[in-house]
Amino acid sequence: MGEIAYVNGTWTTPEKAMIPAEDRGFLFGDALYEVAAGFDGRLWALERHMKRLERGVREVEMEGVDVGHIRGLIEEAFRRSKLRDALVYVQISRGVAPRRHDWPKGLVPGIFAFVRPLPVLDARLSREGVSLVTTPEIRWGRCDIKSTNLLANCLAKHKAGQAGAFEAVFVRDDGIVTECSSNSLFLVKKGRLITREEGPHVLPGITQGLVVETAERVGVAVDRRSFTLNELLAADESFLTGTSLDLLPVTRVDGRVIAEGAVGELTKRLREAYIDRRKRGDDAP
Repeated sequence: MGEIAYVNGTWTTPEKAMIPAEDRGFLFGDALYEVAAGFDGRLWALERHMKRLERGVREVEMEGVDVGHIRGLIEEAFRRSKLRDALVYVQISRGVAPRRHDWPKGLVPGIFAFVRPLPVLDARLSREGVSLVTTPEIRWGRCDIKSTNLLANCLAKHKAGQAGAFEAVFVRDDGIVTECSSNSLFLVKKGRLITREEGPHVLPGITQGLVVETAERVGVAVDRRSFTLNELLAADESFLTGTSLDLLPVTRVDGRVIAEGAVGELTKRLREAYIDRRKRGDDAP
């Protein structure tokens, strides 16, 4: 069947999917979302995505959301699509109400989902690495909540595209790196893996967490801490992680070469270990 969509109980196609004009997700970005990936006919790390969604529902005080139902919907959408490799997007809004900032009690959450083929990255990117551009950290203070408030992320990604780069990385005024516009960021220094600790400043990436676990399993030390742009520029290796990326090497930041522009051996090793883990279906929380 291919691409498929779901809106509040109705199955359709993405181009025909419609939501009410006064849906709070549309008016305010008062909505949460998750993006899961299916590989070779199996949804990967779905339980972890649902745990993150469940936490988000609590944090924004969204009533009436049955995460078990959402999980079943994602699984059904994937089955209906008949795609072997796919991305499944699901969005839950607080519901429909007359436009005002506060919301009334008893709203029925709005549910929108769609399935599309998994994008295929150019293999050259994994062999040669990608480039990043830096951009000021201008996002709100609860980046750990996977909400649809993504205007700052969109502006950052557009900046990267205009510069011919793959991604943009947010950097605070004090030089601290947070994360990229739609991916998590790692660096390697003296054989140790470094990525941001969890907290309100970054989204807890599903692939990020899996890679940290994978590194620990193969004996690589991991530091979950803040790091500066100067540390990134001086890194021995760097890479991105994301649901549709696996591990993608970074070889340039703002035009400056990282580690002589070569993809690092530890990056290669972790990528192989992670892909092997995925092929084995080893994604339990």
